[in-house]
Amino acid sequence: MSRDVYKNFFTIVISLFLGLLSVWLLSKNNDGIQFNLIFTLFNFDVILIVILLKMIAMMLISYRWVKILQYNNLYQSFLDSFKFVLVGHSLSIIIPGIVSQDIVKVAGTIHTSKSSGNKMAIVSLAILDRLFGLISLFIVTIIFTTIYISLESINLYSNLLDKLMVSALFFSIFCISILIVTYFVLKKIQKIQFSSKKISNFYSKMLKIIDHFHEIRNKEKLLCISMFSHIVNSIILVVIVKEFYSEIEIIVNVIFCLISNLGNLFPFTPSGLGVTESIFVYLYSLIGYENGVTIGVSFRLLSYTSFLVLTTAVVLTSYLWKYKQKK
Repeated sequence: MSRDVYKNFFTIVISLFLGLLSVWLLSKNNDGIQFNLIFTLFNFDVILIVILLKMIAMMLISYRWVKILQYNNLYQSFLDSFKFVLVGHSLSIIIPGIVSQDIVKVAGTIHTSKSSGNKMAIVSLAILDRLFGLISLFIVTIIFTTIYISLESINLYSNLLDKLMVSALFFSIFCISILIVTYFVLKKIQKIQFSSKKISNFYSKMLKIIDHFHEIRNKEKLLCISMFSHIVNSIILVVIVKEFYSEIEIIVNVIFCLISNLGNLFPFTPSGLGVTESIFVYLYSLIGYENGVTIGVSFRLLSYTSFLVLTTAVVLTSYLWKYKQKK
């Protein structure tokens, strides 16, 4: 085995260890993980609901990817897209960061769409697809935090929760503003030549992404699809928390899930292991609930279960379908 393989394996082991250590420290400092509550979630009804919600969210993401490819004259079947999106998300359970998702998606597209000559274009489109997901996350956060603030306007700034909501709102607005400014600046300075080769290459790649963005029709439709996928994913947290605390408002749980996604934009552990739980511990403590780590672990375990079930089902279905066609 090469040095790079050992290095990558060591990185995965270390990141997984750090994630598990974070969860253990959180549970130790927050009255432990209440496994009896978690076990109550693993019944047929809850698992089925979570799997269906996760399937809808992944189907929306897959549809977005297929459309982004089509608008740039690249074609992949929805089933293949769905399969590789699920495999990528399943691999992120053990591989840190979000790179594994994009690598699987790009490799799957090159393999199934017979577009090996357009590798760099597909990589650029994967970055663009990620940006659609990111922008839609900011927009959904802005919408729901604005709704919350308007509903709670009498108590605005009266406690940490209100301040957090306002912070999430302005952070999302700031990030979208940065992306918009970057877009127009790059368009404005297209003809500038850079002496540094690295800067020049980076700049040309950014311009390529902008070109791909211009090729996409119905951008608003793709953004709406992405926004809906974030909302569906947040409903999973609503379902879980309602099993514990039915009195917590739905909009609060949705915003907490969106904020946890913002916190996991650059995860250093597999699927943000330890990061999500830390965010939930803090958020739910703001409204007087001390089982944030239990909620976070429940959310993670049910997400893992749904990914593994869906990935297995879709991969087997795809294999059987292709085998039947060959016969």
